Amino acid sequence: MDCKRTGLVYDERMKEHVNGSSHPECPERISCIWDLLEEEGCVGRCARVESRVATKDELLLEHNDDVIEMFKGFGSATDDELSTLSVNYDSINFSKGVYSSAVVAAGCTVTLTEQICDGQLRNGIAVVRPPGHHAERNRPRGFCFFDNVAIAAKVALKRENINRILIVDWDVHHGNGIQHSFYDDPRVLYCSLHRYDNGLFYPGSPDGNYNMVGTDKGAGYNMNVAWNKCRMGDGDYLTAFHQLLMPVAHEFDPDLVLVACGLDAARGDPLVSSNYLCTL
Repeated sequence: MDCKRTGLVYDERMKEHVNGSSHPECPERISCIWDLLEEEGCVGRCARVESRVATKDELLLEHNDDVIEMFKGFGSATDDELSTLSVNYDSINFSKGVYSSAVVAAGCTVTLTEQICDGQLRNGIAVVRPPGHHAERNRPRGFCFFDNVAIAAKVALKRENINRILIVDWDVHHGNGIQHSFYDDPRVLYCSLHRYDNGLFYPGSPDGNYNMVGTDKGAGYNMNVAWNKCRMGDGDYLTAFHQLLMPVAHEFDPDLVLVACGLDAARGDPLVSSNYLCTL
């Protein structure tokens, strides 16, 4: 395989989880992306990476066994049981397909990362769902079940050639799950650009503020660009990248860059498009 190529990974099994009618985190959000990539000829020009499920050991790097086994059991639960359980969680809709979709999303992210770390690919895109950056070690949250990027980072850190990882998270919401995973770890620099609104915007925690910079050996390795007003656009993001993120990233000199690329800061997003206007 040409090491100069970009890898793409996608799997229809990730559409098995359904949040309900008219929910923004729907199966079509990835199938539409993949269809467009095919229409534009990108799939043919890139290296197609074979998808796989994440192993139990990989999931355990980031999540408790209890939550993994709970998701596994959903396949035999009734819809009423799943609905009753969902109300105990923050912005979560359980379905029979939670585990089958989420374990593939995590596995696709990991296998793409592995091929990049091995030098088989220069870079790549994992077209995956459910998302992951809100998921905590022992609790799903905010449409997220397994923290795909955090799992991939922890797998990569086991390799001798990967000592420093930069995680860039440009989802319009703060990635509380990723931050908590590496808050005391100097090997991972987590940079999140998100709407904050003085702690009122989801996930609604002071953890997303600019002064949350890490703790212990990880102090200085967590950077939140926390915006307190609406209608941020291309110019604001470009300024943040050029003046804040890129200088810090160059000094950190990562062996690997992972991007949690939520698209909800883009113009047209059904949840926050009236306030954020990115087109890049």
